[in-house]
Parts: sequence; C-alpha cells; structure tokens
Amino acid sequence: MARKLTVAEVRDRLASEVETIGFVRTTSRPLRLIKDINRETEVFLYPGVYRHRTRIRIDPTIGVENGILRDRLLALNVQKWRGCTRVCHLCLDTIYLGTEDGLDEAAATFRKDVTELGLPMMREFDTLDRVKELLRDPWAPAVPRVAVLFEREKLAVLQDH
Repeated sequence: MARKLTVAEVRDRLASEVETIGFVRTTSRPLRLIKDINRETEVFLYPGVYRHRTRIRIDPTIGVENGILRDRLLALNVQKWRGCTRVCHLCLDTIYLGTEDGLDEAAATFRKDVTELGLPMMREFDTLDRVKELLRDPWAPAVPRVAVLFEREKLAVLQDH
C-alpha cells in the first residue's frame, strides 16, 4: 500500500521542481518562491500546499511584482500597502494528491502549469508601461485574464510620478 505524504514533503518536492527553472525560496511559511524577469520585475509563486481531509491539496498562485510600483506604494504608506503591492496574480490548477504514488504526476502538472501558463502570462507585465496598461483597463480584450487588486489606486500612484 502506498504511503501517505506530508505537506512538507509535497511542498519541498514542488519547490525543487521550479528551482530548476530559476525560482528561489524566499519564505518557508507560507512557502514563497521568486524569479527575476528583469531589473524591475519579479515573478512570485506560492505552491499553496495544504492538508484537505485525507488528501493533500495543491492550490498554486503565481503573480508579478514591479519594483518601481512597490517602492512608490510603500513610500506613500507602508501600513496600507504592505502585502498588497503586487501588480496581478493568477490561480493555477488545483491538484489533489492522496499518496506518494501520485507525487511524480502532480509535480509534473505543477511544473507544466508554471512554465506553460503562469510564466508566459506574468511576462506580459514585465515593464512599467505594460503595468500601467493593465492598471488602466484590466478587462481590455488584449489583456490576459489575471486578478488585479486596487488598480485605480496603483495607477494613480504611477501617474503622479
């Protein structure tokens, strides 16, 4: 009979999958990994590994953060913007895992979602001009479907400078 996995084992396996493509661990609880796209832009990834009844749930979120936007927001009001400086994020496919027999397949699916869906979408917002375009109209037909928080406030900060 296959052995049940721990959350920590799955989290470590998923992290090792994306570390091979340039992601670096920054925090452990919750696990957060980042990858620089250029001098002003980084992609962040939360694998989102949790125990869900008898199985493990992998609920990953990938997003992009622009350093210029982050610095300006935090300079205005650290209390208000701490933890809310991201440009946008995207929830990737949720994966359920019962035992170690499915770990290889789950890790491969996770990596594929990150490399084929998440990273290409996040690279759409790799410059300040592209960030402004997204914040002006997150629902424009040419814009990939991502979640954007406080778009008006963030755009106002970028236009004031």
